[in-house]
Amino acid sequence: GGWTMRWVVAVAFMAAMAGPVWAGIESDMRDCAASSSAGQILACSRLIDGRRLRPRNQAQAYFNRGVAHAQNKRFPKAIADYTASLGLYPASAATYYSRGVARHHLKQYVRAIEDYGEAIRLDPKSSLAYYGRGLSHSRLNQYMRAISTFDKAIGLNPGDAPIYYSRGLAYARMGNNRRAIADYTSAMTLDPTSAQAYYSRGLIRAKQADYREAIADYTKAIGIDPKDADLYDARGIALHRQGRYRKAVADYTQAIALDPRSAGKYNHRGIAYQRLKRPRKAIEDFSRAIGQKPGFAAYYNRGNAYFDLGQYRKAVADYGAAIRLDPTRYQPYSNRGYAYEKLRRRASAIGDFRKVLQLSPNHRGAAQGLKRLKARP
Repeated sequence: GGWTMRWVVAVAFMAAMAGPVWAGIESDMRDCAASSSAGQILACSRLIDGRRLRPRNQAQAYFNRGVAHAQNKRFPKAIADYTASLGLYPASAATYYSRGVARHHLKQYVRAIEDYGEAIRLDPKSSLAYYGRGLSHSRLNQYMRAISTFDKAIGLNPGDAPIYYSRGLAYARMGNNRRAIADYTSAMTLDPTSAQAYYSRGLIRAKQADYREAIADYTKAIGIDPKDADLYDARGIALHRQGRYRKAVADYTQAIALDPRSAGKYNHRGIAYQRLKRPRKAIEDFSRAIGQKPGFAAYYNRGNAYFDLGQYRKAVADYGAAIRLDPTRYQPYSNRGYAYEKLRRRASAIGDFRKVLQLSPNHRGAAQGLKRLKARP
């Protein structure tokens, strides 16, 4: 299963109140403290607006309403309620933690870290607060700080799989693949149902060209979460790297069925079709990728497929589109030069081969092309 930031649930009220119990206030207190109650926000709001509670209970009403807002992804409202709660009762580690989570979701990572710090000051044994602070450090690319914070969280709660997984991500971002793999393995040992951990370990193994082990990890992840298109796509890429193009096409096809709007997945399948010498099928996929999101790779790859079919004018057009999207890469200039050569457009071919040598001075193909065309570099 997937892991997300953990929320603190709504809390029950203290018994003491500002006066006698008015009709209906007890049921509002129950509903305000019940996270599953459809009327939780209304109940909390009635308690807050009625101003009949002692400050501590008033703080709890704000806190519980904040939790309800956060669970409904209304983070600015949640933060406003947590702040009001802290104004009435500033000694609540849970409220600082919860406001930190809401700020994290709004990408206010520095302020989230400040809130987690206050939560830790009030409750030094809160592994949740250390975990949250580590996640915010990671979002700020402060991976060393994130790792040291996750270390503290693990020291407090060594059986918590998401902390190992998150520390593994930080190690991976730092390029420490050995420790990342160790943490992903610990996470899946503690939670064998984590598709994320298998997927992330598979990505590192694929990066290390250990495609057999990567495929094993992706296959395990697919068994846990068969509706995740990215898992099939990743396994397809690993199979592709092994030269198993037909099996790669099968995985890409499944990925596309689950995520039919992904330009990248159509592009991946198109490349596999090219390897299988099926340029027309490749062109269909590259065209779909362009329809979803016109990008360098799809235009460049479709140009190659048109070239393979001898449709050089269409190839020239696609290489031109790729160049407009990224004029710093030499490959489309090189291939367009060959296409111009096929079309007997000598001056255009010479111009492209010279551009290739500007971008990649040691490119042998461009130098040989100029020599063939009897032109100086």
